[in-house]
Amino acid sequence: MPKPPTALDPAAISGVIEMAWEDRVPFEAIESQFGLNEAAVVALMRAQLKPGSYRLWRRRVQGRKSKHAALPLLAELAALGPSGAVALAAESPLGLSDAPSLRPQACSVKADW
Repeated sequence: MPKPPTALDPAAISGVIEMAWEDRVPFEAIESQFGLNEAAVVALMRAQLKPGSYRLWRRRVQGRKSKHAALPLLAELAALGPSGAVALAAESPLGLSDAPSLRPQACSVKADW
């Protein structure tokens, strides 16, 4: 069994755990961003999580196609990280800046009751 990597700083370890928990981020994206293959990610998760949390995660990702088949867009977004993915979405033609506001709007209709 591979040993968990020790060269990662706490922020990188947190990033790996966050990406590993996400169902839509494949192991290939984690490997491209952090240089950890699937076995190293499993070892890191085993070392960092509580035993029950590790078992829950392991059951969920074992055999899951979305964790093993990298879709090009998902791998690209995962490699950018959370802030890069938001920036990319904001630059796109259907970006976040064009999205309608979700705040409630003032109503100009008066009730007669």
